[in-house]
Amino acid sequence: MAGAIACALVGLRPWSTPPPVRLATFNIEMFPHGQTALVRVAEALAEADADIVALQEIRSAAALSITLAIASAHTDRRWTAVLARCTGQVALATGLVYDAARWRPVVVREYPELLPIDPGDDRCPTTELSGMFAVFDDGDTRLGVLSVHFRPFPTGFEQRQVQWRRALTIASDVEAEFGVPVAVLGDTNSTGWQRTQPSAERTFIHAVTAEFGFAIATADVPCSEYWRPGGEGDYLPSMLDHVVTRGGAWSNANVLGHCARMACGVTAPHTMDADYFAVSDHCPVVVEGRLPTTR
Repeated sequence: MAGAIACALVGLRPWSTPPPVRLATFNIEMFPHGQTALVRVAEALAEADADIVALQEIRSAAALSITLAIASAHTDRRWTAVLARCTGQVALATGLVYDAARWRPVVVREYPELLPIDPGDDRCPTTELSGMFAVFDDGDTRLGVLSVHFRPFPTGFEQRQVQWRRALTIASDVEAEFGVPVAVLGDTNSTGWQRTQPSAERTFIHAVTAEFGFAIATADVPCSEYWRPGGEGDYLPSMLDHVVTRGGAWSNANVLGHCARMACGVTAPHTMDADYFAVSDHCPVVVEGRLPTTR
């Protein structure tokens, strides 16, 4: 009888383990712009099938709400969003999309310019884009997620170094405050990660994340975006979007969308994937992990 009970308990053990959590980051490019197809963006989000998505470049909350409803209809998820109030001079919001069928945000904070929060200051700085942070709870586990959008172009590298430190400091502080694993995801505009300029960027990102004790889940992702130098010639792959984590056990990240379909190779104009125009120049990047239980 004791053996039978032991076997029964072993059989039940997998059911007591919280399911994995799937994260994604996705810059949805000036959403929506003149060529944006909401249904295709929704299908890209449905393909990513993430519990929590860090989004960048949101111009219309209404269009995003419609898109999330379409995406939810393609899956068993119920996606909703929290968006930054401060959108900078470019009027682009960072945000977090989450599956409300599983998760609830128990803490939501906006960090204008990735600076510490001043409860008495409701101004919106216009120089840099906000970081959007939330602690999510599913009843068994908790996770802090920070969505970021750093300054673009090779000329922005000096400011990106500041932004990396600000973002990782926020992540470290909220980890200590709430006792949760933390992930930082977003468009870090790391033009020097794969391109030639600035040549020090990849080394810097490895060094600063190691300094703060974070792991780069995207270290081996070959690309997350395509660009066309000067608007002429071939489209070139680039790696701009990153996921860094501390706490929990995470897989290596994967890229989806047209980046995966084109295998991150150099692409002639006549063979460029249609989603580059209808969805985004960026592609979803996904990572899966397991979190410690809170019960």
